[in-house]
Amino acid sequence: SWTPHPVFRWLISAGNMTATEALRTLNCGIGMTLVCSADAAEDLTALLTGMGETVARLGHVTDDPGVAYVNAWPAAE
Repeated sequence: SWTPHPVFRWLISAGNMTATEALRTLNCGIGMTLVCSADAAEDLTALLTGMGETVARLGHVTDDPGVAYVNAWPAAE
């Protein structure tokens, strides 16, 4: 849902990292993260974009058994 700066692809390559490892280790260009209820997401998005912020929904929290990490980066394996 966001486009990482090309330097992160270079870091992954130069550091012999997987995209998943990069997401767990680096911020990959995400400056700030807010966590809110699904019911509040649309209103929060409208508020922030109205203030000139760029909003990218990164994922969701789940209580499904066995789900420890959800990889949202388009280039990740």
